[in-house]
Amino acid sequence: VGARCERKEFHIAHERMATGAAPGLLFSLARLYPPREQQGAVVVAAPRGERHEVGALMVAMLAALRGFAVVYMGADVPENEIAYVAEVRIAELVLLSVINLSRAEVRQVARSLSAVVPAATRIIMGGAASISVEGTRVEQLPGLADLDVLLRSIAP
Repeated sequence: VGARCERKEFHIAHERMATGAAPGLLFSLARLYPPREQQGAVVVAAPRGERHEVGALMVAMLAALRGFAVVYMGADVPENEIAYVAEVRIAELVLLSVINLSRAEVRQVARSLSAVVPAATRIIMGGAASISVEGTRVEQLPGLADLDVLLRSIAP
């Protein structure tokens, strides 16, 4: 929908209606998949500065489908808050969606999260703006199919 808006095929109203309906639909679908007892927790967020959350919602849905206990934090979440929840929930993964952040912003988020997220927690970033950031613990995955492979490899 966003790409069609950029090409002027859709109005902003179309984009707002689609992104307004998506969270309710995805949350309803995620509830169909209760977490498996043996699965760990995952924290899903769109980090500070990222206001688009549909990608994060899709990631949360996929993690729920694979049996993880999902803590969905939404959009524009500061790194210290993501780290806090990851620590409190003893999260196995932090999954980040970045769509519109600049490369400099993605680098800053990756550096910050690498410093504050517990060492035992893997940090995975995906989305149109995701890049590999050397010197950080953040792993980049190009798409949802790649994330699904990773989640299946972790899930018993």
